[in-house]
Amino acid sequence: MIKTAVIIVLLLFPPLLSLGVTVPPPAVELVVEEWLEFALGPDFGVPGAIVHIATPYWEGTWTAGTADLATGRPVIASDTFRIASISKTFTATVILQLVDEGVLRLEDTLDRFGAGFGVPAARRITVRQLLNHTSGMADWDTSTEALSNLCALSPSEVPLIGYTPREMVDMSVSMGSLWPPGEGWQYSDTNYILLGMVAEWALQSAVTGTRLPREIRERILAPLALNHTIYPEDSSMPGNPVHGYWIPADITDDQGNPFCPSWGEYTGPVDGTAYNPSKEFGCGAMISTLADLKTWCTALVHGTLISEASHREQLQWGPYPASSGGYGLGVMSVGGLIGHGGDFSTGYSSGMYYLPSRQAIIIVLLNSEAFNATYLAALLAEAIFPPSPQPRPASGDYNGDGRSDPAIFRRPGGLWAVRELGRTYFGGRQDIPVPGDYNGDGYTDVAVFRPMIGLWAIRGQTRFYFGNWQDTPVPGDYDGDGSCDIAVFHDVTGRWRVRSITGFLLGTQFDQPVPGDFDGDGVVEAAVFRPSSVINPSVGLWAIQGLTRFYFGTGGDIPVPAVYSWYSSPSRQTGPFKSEAAVFRPSSGLWAVRGGNRQYFGSSGDLPLPADFNGNGPAEKAIYRPSAGLWAIRGYTRFYFGSYPDIMTRYQQSGSVDLPLTR
Repeated sequence: MIKTAVIIVLLLFPPLLSLGVTVPPPAVELVVEEWLEFALGPDFGVPGAIVHIATPYWEGTWTAGTADLATGRPVIASDTFRIASISKTFTATVILQLVDEGVLRLEDTLDRFGAGFGVPAARRITVRQLLNHTSGMADWDTSTEALSNLCALSPSEVPLIGYTPREMVDMSVSMGSLWPPGEGWQYSDTNYILLGMVAEWALQSAVTGTRLPREIRERILAPLALNHTIYPEDSSMPGNPVHGYWIPADITDDQGNPFCPSWGEYTGPVDGTAYNPSKEFGCGAMISTLADLKTWCTALVHGTLISEASHREQLQWGPYPASSGGYGLGVMSVGGLIGHGGDFSTGYSSGMYYLPSRQAIIIVLLNSEAFNATYLAALLAEAIFPPSPQPRPASGDYNGDGRSDPAIFRRPGGLWAVRELGRTYFGGRQDIPVPGDYNGDGYTDVAVFRPMIGLWAIRGQTRFYFGNWQDTPVPGDYDGDGSCDIAVFHDVTGRWRVRSITGFLLGTQFDQPVPGDFDGDGVVEAAVFRPSSVINPSVGLWAIQGLTRFYFGTGGDIPVPAVYSWYSSPSRQTGPFKSEAAVFRPSSGLWAVRGGNRQYFGSSGDLPLPADFNGNGPAEKAIYRPSAGLWAIRGYTRFYFGSYPDIMTRYQQSGSVDLPLTR
């Protein structure tokens, strides 16, 4: 989509967004409309949808399709939806409030409550493990009994089947444990059914299925004035309900066989709006609206209703990576987004997320599970809010003369241009430029990384898959052999992997990988920079694997390590190279090098691009000004290389944007 390139520019350069604009930029409108058209099109057939995106600069709501196929009523922004597993965020908040009050502890074991509710491993399963899905409890609705009960019903009866909390736990127990508690991760509704039971038992020493809804109303809904959010007592929906739809014949098992053979004749949409909330106790029963979800999302991700200590615990992603990326205590992380999603196979899919790096809320509500709302939220975030640039210039020594050559990468189109050398088409839309000397011949090789599929491609050499959609490319000479090693950093788990070498953990969610030779031994060290944010208040923390941790920089600073000066090194006579930790503050054009000096160079919207441009060893401070295609090297010269006409003109003509930095 050519609009993607425009959005990259809109959000890489904050001045363009600081004009008091309150409506979404046209390119954002086009992206959302295109994805909605795709989800509601013939491939998926979602009847209706709401998308809401809000940033400090603009806010937009998009509605599309039909709320009720019988009447043809269109979806409107005030409609009510079943939010399914977003309900887990409410249950988790009640549990964490009880922890703050001293009623519970995260390390309490399940056997403390109701003799463990018949769970054999109750003495080893903790409240924390239930919250982060590491208990080993199987999902009750995949049990033989649950599946048999479903297939005995007609599709119209399926949403109305009900169970007590204990019946669902017993069905889970009948399947046995997935693994010993704490030794793996698997998303399971059973965990949150048990948490609802724990909350009720702790508060009244009995499980009735009614105390938890009351606690959610009194502790969360009333204080936040979530007047259109309810924990329903029956199968009806209040307000303007959006009808949910599913096609029973399309429900298959892992081998593609019909889930229930008797449903094969139901090839059209079946209304699943009326739904028995009893089988979603603690895990998926709630109903809400877009406006209330926006309020709740803000309160949830900032820990408004729990203590600071509990909020820190809530945002610990681990110890095992989730299939989505990361799972904390009732919140999940997907591609940098924090929040939760929810799905009913009988008619609804929802996603409620916050993107800390952009202070943006993304909410997606669909009245079919044919397209996943969380996936759509992640796709929108990737297109509209691309990751901030990292300090790995596309420039490099492309001709082997020992000097860094300014270069740009234009996407879409895959055009590389190296000043005074040539132009090459290589790569495509969404590819990230990651140049390096991959074959040790002294020349920088043109290369790209395609994050959605983990594909690396090096011009003139080969293509291979390494990494996945949440990995960030961080190439460097990690073994000191003179050639650039393929490497990735997983943004959620903090895991670094170097192809053919090793893997280790360093860093956490929102850390930025910034490798460099920090000790002068000729080998690149893994390093991370943790900028401050409302989610992670640690300010300006650098951490270098095997070396040290220190604070340097503040929120909004961009890490730009490089060899800015020479160091004496008796142990390495061949060249005392040593990266300094450094930051660039775009809002003021301030460069600061740890242990060195601070100086102003550049201005808001400039991108830092340090490199050894004159071949004398240390890197020169340099910037690239996208609005003019201007390169400026401190103490040397300024020149125009690259282009950036008016945003909409560029978008209408080709969608091209010059990118001097990698991700």
